[in-house]
Amino acid sequence: MRRNGLILVFFISLLAVGLSAYNTYLLKTVKTGPALAPSQNFAKLTPKEVDKLIRAGAPVLGNPEAKVTVVEFADFQCPYCGKYFETVFPEIKKNYIDTGKVKFIYMDFAFLGVESQWAAEAAKCASEQGKFWEYHDHLYENQSGENGGAFSVDNLKKFASDLKLNKGQFAECLDGHKYAKKIEEEKALGQKFGVRGTPGTFINDFFINGLQGVSYFTTKLEAALSGK
Repeated sequence: MRRNGLILVFFISLLAVGLSAYNTYLLKTVKTGPALAPSQNFAKLTPKEVDKLIRAGAPVLGNPEAKVTVVEFADFQCPYCGKYFETVFPEIKKNYIDTGKVKFIYMDFAFLGVESQWAAEAAKCASEQGKFWEYHDHLYENQSGENGGAFSVDNLKKFASDLKLNKGQFAECLDGHKYAKKIEEEKALGQKFGVRGTPGTFINDFFINGLQGVSYFTTKLEAALSGK
């Protein structure tokens, strides 16, 4: 009887470890489990570092003077990033970004294959024409598996056409891989701050690993706004 009880505890433990990382797409070299949050070994995402991101051209939504900053490191192919876009982001935007309480910064952590890289480059090409966020939304709305053609170069150009971008300028930017190095630098920067998978979200310097519920984000945002 005791042996059966030990076996049951063992399987429950395995299940708990599995669930602890179910909502994050991880770098293949990283073990899953609860110890995924940045530690003192990683750089802090300080206000000074946030200013650097903005000066380097990171796309920003909301009040640039807001005291609370949300920084999301994401991959356009990541299904949990897609869920974040569908469920969490609209609530953050409505209640915190649009009301001027929070500024939101999007950073690329393209690591799920070549189409992740192409999609990230394409979004930056769209940004040249003032349509980063429209392109960002269009990519998430058109997710369809990984590296199966959803974000092929031809489709990315079609998305640009759908959004009424200058097709020639966009194609020149994308075909020339103008932002390839920039995408790699952003991923390296995320790793510097302790991001190991997507989505990885910072509320000021508080790190949230993976997709959590809206109420969790709301609680942390309210704490940051109250200075806790």
